[in-house]
Amino acid sequence: MSKKRCLIMSCGTGIKNAGGDISEVFQQQLEENYDYHIFIVTDRSRTVIEETIRMYGLTDDKYLFVNVQNEMQNIGKLFYKILKVVRKLQKDEDYSFVADFTSGTKPMSAATAFVGVVMNAQKIHYAVGRRENTGIAQTTDGLETIKAKVITNYLDALKVIDFIKILNFSAAESIIRGLSSDDIISKEELESIKIAAKLYSHWEKFDYTAVQKYAAALLEKRDILKNGNLFFDEVLPKNEKQLRFLSSFNEKNAKFQNYVIVDLFLNGCRRIKTGAYNDAVIRFYAVMEHIIKCKLLEKNIDNSNIEISNLTNEVIEKFYEKTGQKLKGKDKIGLTKSGILLDLLGDDAGVKIVYSKEFKKIMNKRNHLVLTHGWQIVKKEDAEAWQNFTYNVLQNSFSDDLEHIIESLLHPFLKRNDYPFS
Repeated sequence: MSKKRCLIMSCGTGIKNAGGDISEVFQQQLEENYDYHIFIVTDRSRTVIEETIRMYGLTDDKYLFVNVQNEMQNIGKLFYKILKVVRKLQKDEDYSFVADFTSGTKPMSAATAFVGVVMNAQKIHYAVGRRENTGIAQTTDGLETIKAKVITNYLDALKVIDFIKILNFSAAESIIRGLSSDDIISKEELESIKIAAKLYSHWEKFDYTAVQKYAAALLEKRDILKNGNLFFDEVLPKNEKQLRFLSSFNEKNAKFQNYVIVDLFLNGCRRIKTGAYNDAVIRFYAVMEHIIKCKLLEKNIDNSNIEISNLTNEVIEKFYEKTGQKLKGKDKIGLTKSGILLDLLGDDAGVKIVYSKEFKKIMNKRNHLVLTHGWQIVKKEDAEAWQNFTYNVLQNSFSDDLEHIIESLLHPFLKRNDYPFS
């Protein structure tokens, strides 16, 4: 069953002239036989409209006047008053809407058009051409029609960009599912937008296999987005070199683990920007775990499953003296003990982390968080302290490579100075 149709029309005094001639635009709309009419009027234009609609036999149950005499110069108040009436009508019965903003003051016309967009009007009419010198709102070129869907579709596409910028990729993908190609957004551009959003979504989840796939696909479509009708170039990988890097980013890359560790760190930095301080601290802690774990693996030691045959008796005894834990084989040890073991194996990188005063201070807070063993929450300054400490650890671990790696992995809509770590 098709919906009933309702006309929303802004009406000025130009609907009818002193000689009794009726605007052609108004005649056309009345002859469309809408199920219901909402006329946006002023005190003067209402009188004109009432006379006219009686001529066309409109009964009282077929129309409603919205008098905007007191609001007619304020678009915001006009918009709200009209929208309130339209939404109430929609609540009582399901209508499809047509809006006509040809007549009335400019604020009345603008507010009517805005309401048409918000209500996803099937059509939005406006007369085009030169106003004829007859004293009424006649025009030379007839009515032009636009679909509200074209405008709302474009606005939703812009929201995708905004959500990507604030790292809300699930919201971006959700909106994308409702987008359709039209006069503004081409089918190719829409497909490219979907690919870009998927790239960032999987990148945020460390799914590098998917990152490779979508980076390679976007590499082929980058020019479509760059030259399209949207502003998607604002969130595109900043250059072709970065896309090529991401399209081949896998375990076979030299220093792959180092890149993943830095990516994990940058992911934590982005969490601070969105206020997810707990998530940020968890990632920074994981960065230090990975750094020490990788260094132990270089010495053929897996701290999640220690094979004591790879350790000398001296190291085992000294480890017991320092930690109180007797290694028996297949042991699993945490960050602090891993740092101590690494030191006993001749690399002091671990103890520089776990014995530092700053580390002990932030670890004490970390161990009392709701997500660990306590009831405290992470404040912004706590997360930033972790961020700065982790960055210093990365500098000591990766030295001259660090800034190069960061540049390779920076999200294009974030700049290096968006990461305020020292």
